[in-house]
Amino acid sequence: VNRRRLTAPAGEEIALTDAEFDILVVFLRNPARILTRDDLNLALKGRPWSPTDRTLDGHIARLRKKIEPDIERPT
Repeated sequence: VNRRRLTAPAGEEIALTDAEFDILVVFLRNPARILTRDDLNLALKGRPWSPTDRTLDGHIARLRKKIEPDIERPT
């Protein structure tokens, strides 16, 4: 986490944007917990989520594409 790098099981580095990495860290610090958009926005920006702001959805979709072996069957 301190080096802000993500390495795949095979050893290759996965390039993440700052926002994607920050989201991943929030998930890692809250294992086995369902996080709402409010939870994520509070952790990332210090304010509740706004229904008109869909930016978080886009970041999460891109993060999933980068880390899921099979995007159609997420684990």
